Amino acid sequence: MFDMKRPLILLAEHNRLFQWFTLDLIEEMGFHGLLVEDGDQAYHLTVKYLPDLVFADTLLPKIDGRELCRRIKEYPATSHIKVILKTGSYSSRQKHEITQFRPDEYLRLPISFKELRTLFNKLLR
Repeated sequence: MFDMKRPLILLAEHNRLFQWFTLDLIEEMGFHGLLVEDGDQAYHLTVKYLPDLVFADTLLPKIDGRELCRRIKEYPATSHIKVILKTGSYSSRQKHEITQFRPDEYLRLPISFKELRTLFNKLLR
């Protein structure tokens, strides 16, 4: 299904506009993009396809991004997968809470696509 020579990014996002822009960026950078709209789908497809990176919103339906990250990092077959969490709200308490789920990176909205491009390159190249 996917060209194994190109990294696969699983995008777990429910906002349509952010989906379009992010998938365009992923493809423009030469990566494969796989879109899901809830955390349950994201987890099952992560286990199935073992993407190189999961980029997830913290406010996903069914399973939120933090729980998704925890499950990915605790399951031996997926623990190596890089995870970026994005959040629209941010306080020192939330920062501490997010880091407990062990994401490789976390971003606060608004996100510039230059920043996202840099982060994808850092984690995948």
